[in-house]
Amino acid sequence: MNNKYFDRKVIWITGSSSGIAWSSATSLAPLAKRLIISLRKKDKLEGLSKQLSSKVELKILAFDMQNESEIADVLRESET
Repeated sequence: MNNKYFDRKVIWITGSSSGIAWSSATSLAPLAKRLIISLRKKDKLEGLSKQLSSKVELKILAFDMQNESEIADVLRESET
């Protein structure tokens, strides 16, 4: 991947506690300006933060993408 393409981008990856999404997060972290990852499993937050925060400006959002009220809450919080 061309690093210049991502150097000013904010990348948001959902379901990033495992699998393809986690692999994408770890691969894109060194390239992006800012990385937002969201996941349901709050117990995974600390490990994810430790692994990625040294590579990129990182924001981790723990919520269920299938729960509309949780989505609305997260969007409201991110506006402030």
